[in-house]
Amino acid sequence: MKAIRFIFVLSLLAALLIPATAMAKTLSGEKYGFAILGVKDYDHYTDPSVSIKLGVNLPINNDLDITPFLIYESLDSDSEIITGTSIDRTTITLAARGDYFLMEKKKFTIYVGGGAGLALSDTDVPGSPSQDDTDLYFQAHGGLDMSMGPDMGLRPECTYLRVGDNDDVNCGVLFNIQLGNSFNLLAEGRFFIDNRELFYAIGGGLNF
Repeated sequence: MKAIRFIFVLSLLAALLIPATAMAKTLSGEKYGFAILGVKDYDHYTDPSVSIKLGVNLPINNDLDITPFLIYESLDSDSEIITGTSIDRTTITLAARGDYFLMEKKKFTIYVGGGAGLALSDTDVPGSPSQDDTDLYFQAHGGLDMSMGPDMGLRPECTYLRVGDNDDVNCGVLFNIQLGNSFNLLAEGRFFIDNRELFYAIGGGLNF
């Protein structure tokens, strides 16, 4: 697990140092729907969770994108590393984020933003009653939307995320490769700094 994290951090640093070379259409300001399948390695559980994220990016004007999204995450772990207790948890997050473009250049866009919503979770632990929780979801983020070539984009981003009483800062990169006129292949990796969790995902986006 430590080796995977080390390789991911090195890959992230390398990606951030790659210069933009040629003009390509980035994801900012585009109207597209997307679906992303992700896996998250928890530091305190023996098994990872699996999630699917569905959303649509909607340009409001030249300076603002709004992205409503839904995340379904399922964690079924044989045991918690510290206590040895198994857990079965399902979480559905309904939220939206906004991206405000501070500066747009030929090869990159600088943006900041935030998001809010609700996280609904159902947790089952053997020997205990099922627990249902509804928590507020909040995020604040900033990053770059960069052109890496005629058909490739790179989006490094750092995010402060708070769900209920739990918060963390994560940094990562979203890669997009344009295939044809309207389809983008997406690949994402993020590292949660405080909780030492690694998230990686793959998916696709369709312009409309």
